[in-house]
Amino acid sequence: MVSEDKSVILYLRVSCEDFKLSEAIESNSITSQRQLLQQYLQKNQELGTSKIIEMIDDGFSGTNFQRPQFEKMIELSMKGKVKCIIVKDFSRFGRNYIELGHYLECVFPMQGIRFISVNDGFDSEQVRGTTGGLEVSFRNFIYDMYCKDLSKKVKSAIAVRQRQGEFLSPYAFYGYKKSEENKHSLVVDEEAAKVVREIFQMAADQYSTYRIARSLNEKGILTPAEYKKKMGLNRYCNISSCWTQDKVTRIVRDERYLGKLIFNKRVRSETGSKKTVKVSRENWITVSGTHPAIIPKELYDQANGTLKVIHEKKKVQSEGKRGIYFCGSCGKKLRTSKNKAPYLECPMARYVDKRQCGEIKIEKEGLETVLLQVIGCFNQILKNHKIQDKTIKRLQLEIKGFENKKIELYEYYKQKNISQHSYFSQKKVLTEQIESSKNQIQHLAKENQVEAKNISDFIASVVVHEPYRITIEWRNQRWQQGFD
Repeated sequence: MVSEDKSVILYLRVSCEDFKLSEAIESNSITSQRQLLQQYLQKNQELGTSKIIEMIDDGFSGTNFQRPQFEKMIELSMKGKVKCIIVKDFSRFGRNYIELGHYLECVFPMQGIRFISVNDGFDSEQVRGTTGGLEVSFRNFIYDMYCKDLSKKVKSAIAVRQRQGEFLSPYAFYGYKKSEENKHSLVVDEEAAKVVREIFQMAADQYSTYRIARSLNEKGILTPAEYKKKMGLNRYCNISSCWTQDKVTRIVRDERYLGKLIFNKRVRSETGSKKTVKVSRENWITVSGTHPAIIPKELYDQANGTLKVIHEKKKVQSEGKRGIYFCGSCGKKLRTSKNKAPYLECPMARYVDKRQCGEIKIEKEGLETVLLQVIGCFNQILKNHKIQDKTIKRLQLEIKGFENKKIELYEYYKQKNISQHSYFSQKKVLTEQIESSKNQIQHLAKENQVEAKNISDFIASVVVHEPYRITIEWRNQRWQQGFD
């Protein structure tokens, strides 16, 4: 008999796509889902006597299962605190038929959880031991295909609007603002457009991007991020407040200042994925004459013609993706000069004299010599305390033994030689023993890694606050504690 402390969960979900298709589709709204599930509870009073928990994922796609409330619901299920899960239909739970089938056929039956989909007329208690699962699998497959087809239709509808020259982004780009009469139309923002014209003119006059950025900073002109913050768009409040070469280059390269809109430069790799991929230029959607041009074509061509030659004359190089040196003032990654005796400097120091970043300058070779000496000391300590390999081998054998016991335990349970309660309790103990042994192996392996070839193999980051003062963050927490 199911314990009374277990809860009945009403799971509700609505995605952004449901609103995009039609705001009049009330059947998929949170309100209508809640009403439907509450009516079901009233008709099935044996469920209504249990504790009811409502969990809502508002604005999350059903094509993947990385949703806050869904993950919380599964966590409660794994802890044995859930008696029943009720949804409006299978698509509210998820649109990936493989993952949905996994939960319905494996996870929930193992945990003794009843699953009900109201509109689909599905109750796991009624189909147990029958072929009802075949109908469920087929229905899930249809939902998955429907989702992919729906995605294509939404993309097609958006592409039609793009080709009509409608501006669909939530925020206008620098130099423009949304029209008060039509939110899908742009008008010139004269205050920002004046800065854009100045940047293009300086580029056409063969000023380097570095000189342009420095000039704008000296005049106290707000960056695009700061300007948007000033206009009330607070999502940009944590972005760098300094003009840089990259910011200038992005503006000079932007063809939208010629009065055209460009869409489809990047697309999602697959339905439900957040990853995007670049689209070749011939497949971009370009619509001319959608808004007033800030820059004439002649000035645009002149500015870009000189920008390429000048922009190649960089005298510093970035530390790259694996760079570990950071500025203690602004937090940006330090760059290495190309001198005979290279030094590390903050890239922001070049643009404004008054910034504290100008004091962040240190000889790279001298810093690395000190870091190698510190690493050498730790290496010697670790070698003196190195654990023999037989300890790790012993732990690995223990893990294999625990895994075999888990298999035997499951066979006993399937043959009904032990109760469900006994099965889960013993399985929990074995799982904890396996995790404990794995953690010990991982801990010993980290301590024995003393033959790393690069400084970055030991050190996660070095923050340079000023000459002769640095902060080191180690990759191994035990080393970090040793310094603290």
